[in-house]
Amino acid sequence: EGSYNKEDGKLHYTVNVSTTKGTEDTVTISDSFGTGNTSVAYDKGSFQIVKVKADGTQEEVTGYTPEFGTAWTGGPEKFTISNLPKLEAGEGYIVTYTATPGETSDAGGASSVNNNATGTSGGDSNNSGVTVTISQQMLQKWGNYNSGSGKIQWTITLNPDKQDIGGYTLKDAMTIDGETVSIPAGT
Repeated sequence: EGSYNKEDGKLHYTVNVSTTKGTEDTVTISDSFGTGNTSVAYDKGSFQIVKVKADGTQEEVTGYTPEFGTAWTGGPEKFTISNLPKLEAGEGYIVTYTATPGETSDAGGASSVNNNATGTSGGDSNNSGVTVTISQQMLQKWGNYNSGSGKIQWTITLNPDKQDIGGYTLKDAMTIDGETVSIPAGT
């Protein structure tokens, strides 16, 4: 699961790997960011691994460090934690970490990050993905033509996430026959 925290500007992720019958071998957890409109980087010092025992008690797992790389040459970041001790019936691992999103490439300001995690032991593997929305499109404009009146009703939606946009000015220019025209205020 994943979420975005506006206060710290971080993506917060939790990867749960569990088994009802136990694993046949050691456990590997891998995780990668997908391609999307926002770059992202793991906060390498934020990782915590916890083992959940069958009775529900938890203990921190130390001595295992994620190995970082890219999903493919020039691709988004990924990590792998290998050779975690095998799990008995009802046990699991929880990996938590944060990541820092970069700038969005979306001209409208929309920003989201795709993430996929996989748990593997022996021949068994299971994966899950999540998309976290950081911000919606900052500006949308559309119009509806009314054939009865011969007029177009324009609608502009600005800043649906209610971000601080102090200092910005909304300008809406219209061009008719190659000339920019002004629309009177209040119309």
